[in-house]
Amino acid sequence: MKKSNERYTTFPSKKQNLKPKSAQENNVEFDKLLLNFNLLLKQNLDKPFSNFVEIVLNFLSSHAQACTGIYYSHHYQKEYYQIEAIFGNHNQNEKRVYHSREGLVGQVIQSGKMLKFLGLPPKRSLVNISNYQLSINSICIFPIIFNNKIYGAIYFGFLRKPTQETILFLEKAVHDLGVMIENVYRYKHVRELLKESERQKDELSTAKELLDLQAQKTDEAYNLLQINYTQLMKSIKYAQKIQNAFLPQSYILKNDFSDFFVFYLPKDTVSGDFYWYHKFLDRKMIAVGDCTGHGVPGAFMSLFAINVLNKIIVEEKIVDPCIVLENLRQEVKTFLQRDGKGLQDGLDISICSIQKNHEGTSTVIYSGAKSAISYTKEGELISIKGNRNAIGGIYYSDKPFTSQKIQLKSGEKLYFYTDGITDICNDQRKSYGKKSWHAFLLKNMNFPMENQKLNLQQEMTDYQGVQDQRDDVTVLGIQLN
Repeated sequence: MKKSNERYTTFPSKKQNLKPKSAQENNVEFDKLLLNFNLLLKQNLDKPFSNFVEIVLNFLSSHAQACTGIYYSHHYQKEYYQIEAIFGNHNQNEKRVYHSREGLVGQVIQSGKMLKFLGLPPKRSLVNISNYQLSINSICIFPIIFNNKIYGAIYFGFLRKPTQETILFLEKAVHDLGVMIENVYRYKHVRELLKESERQKDELSTAKELLDLQAQKTDEAYNLLQINYTQLMKSIKYAQKIQNAFLPQSYILKNDFSDFFVFYLPKDTVSGDFYWYHKFLDRKMIAVGDCTGHGVPGAFMSLFAINVLNKIIVEEKIVDPCIVLENLRQEVKTFLQRDGKGLQDGLDISICSIQKNHEGTSTVIYSGAKSAISYTKEGELISIKGNRNAIGGIYYSDKPFTSQKIQLKSGEKLYFYTDGITDICNDQRKSYGKKSWHAFLLKNMNFPMENQKLNLQQEMTDYQGVQDQRDDVTVLGIQLN
């Protein structure tokens, strides 16, 4: 085989006489490239998976100036990963399927962390380019991960050491790819649940027709009413599954915080309350909302609010809480056709951005719409209120939302809650109230989160007695790590 004395003649040279770009120009190009990549993902989602990953791999390898690239899919249930697409003249005879713990890629899949080798010795790793055998200088392997779930990994080989900007671009692009794949899987799951719900709805319709035909026979009508009720409850149970599919799973919160608890108690089977969470590379976003009403109407409104938060924060990457609320208000206004004749639904919501600082503290930025949160700081319990601006509802307002910034040490706690907790009534029809709620938190804030949840359940049961629950109740407590 021929060997070339000019190893890099077919690749762009770093020694071109170009004027160096400023940091601002590099940032603009970096953001533009990420935007183009996200557009590429959305435009090709409907294509077969093999074509989709090949397009993704070609885009990333080309723009990163990698000489070779491999896309691996991880099948975590069967504990193996396999090659889906190859860029460049990688060894096409290489085996296609590997055990989940095998090789460097297996190490990345198991750990969920990027692996890079920069400045490898010559001939340590070789690649064939235009009948010339060249040495790979550097290797980077990135996990395709979202919310601690590994979907695969992408390997890149370079003839020259890649710049830090190139590595950062690939890291963020592969992160965005993981978000997109997770959304596709979630969409498919929800679509399956909706299909089953439609089937139940058809069965319910058939039962109603039978009931109408047998209306004159009282006993038979009663039996059919029982069937009707059973079918209705099945449909509502499926609606509950759909709603729960949109809520953060407990293991995600467990992995991202030192400790946490969720007290989520719908008044009916489904709820107008919701809680929402998303983690970026550099910050965590968390929200708790209370939509107008409860039961099925409130649940539909909560699903709409969750979808809008996903659009604003996950897709559009807006992380300033007060700007998120501004955009949410506009989306709700458009959705409810607020022209004086539209619906009078809306929601109260608290939203926080949590960013870890280098010195071990966290910067918490809070904004709220007709809501409040509480937090601990150096042994004290502090409560802060959001704006009284409404999102939707009868008393619509265009007043801007504001944010409040808090500096908290590791181990401090944050509490998000809806007004259902303070609206609990006792046998004398007296509400539990904000003072009692503050006193409860103050008494229990030093206990482990699971104990706080158990104590809250007992407190609610003791106070409520035989009275029916008035409203949906949601309390989310987290401890900063």
